[in-house]
Amino acid sequence: MITLAIETSATPGSVALEAGPDGADVDVRILDRAGGHARALAPAIAALLEARGLAPTRIDRIVVGLGPGGYTGLRLALATAKTLAAVLERPIVGVPSTQVLAAHPVVPVGRVLTVLDAKKGDVYGARYEKVDGGAPRELEAPFVRPAEEVAAVLDPGTFVCGDGFAALAAHRDPPPAGDAGIVPRAQELLAIGTARLERGERDEEKSLLPLYLRPSEAELRWERRRREAGGTGG
Repeated sequence: MITLAIETSATPGSVALEAGPDGADVDVRILDRAGGHARALAPAIAALLEARGLAPTRIDRIVVGLGPGGYTGLRLALATAKTLAAVLERPIVGVPSTQVLAAHPVVPVGRVLTVLDAKKGDVYGARYEKVDGGAPRELEAPFVRPAEEVAAVLDPGTFVCGDGFAALAAHRDPPPAGDAGIVPRAQELLAIGTARLERGERDEEKSLLPLYLRPSEAELRWERRRREAGGTGG
């Protein structure tokens, strides 16, 4: 089975291709930071396939990271993954990128808080229990909250990871154990998604949506202009 995984919720994004029967034969491409996700994603997928001498029609299954994270990256990943699934008539599953981050190999077994920088003092977060030999178990679904609020209720012994670490640690003395330098990766996304697919799970393309959690800046600006103009929308 040939499985493609696309994870673009953070920078750098990445894509992975599993072509072996036991999950051990995995190729990964890191998306070029300078070019941005929009320019780098399609060439990265093409390079993975070309390295194996495969046509896109050989893809059997597709896994995509749902975020939360950057709007542009999430829209692009979902559009690409859903288009491939529809055109090729292949199964697709979506995985929260916070769960993907919690599965990173540097994260120890135990309680994990994933925190991604949501700007303006907020973080995207989620809580998991990481175990040996399986996907992190969700304890609290992905959310967006002020970093100070999340820090105030952080349980002792929880490992904190993601680029929102500094925002949260600023409100803890001493700061919690954690790692600010890791991002969700296609390798862990591939492992989680493949396990779901092999259990017979799949998502409906039409209902597969990114975890935005809050409106984009463009949507907020539009809403402000609408209110200032006295409009009601609709």
